[in-house]
Amino acid sequence: MRGNIEDISVPDKSIEGDINADGEFNVSDAVILQKWLLNVSDYAPDD
Repeated sequence: MRGNIEDISVPDKSIEGDINADGEFNVSDAVILQKWLLNVSDYAPDD
């Protein structure tokens, strides 16, 4: 079975370190990581 080019989906490029999945790696990601490492219970990053 042959597929058309329209049938092929290309996943969005992910950015390493983008913990909050907003498409950017910035200080917000570092703060979330710090809270998670220190076991602050107000935020848990998604898997």
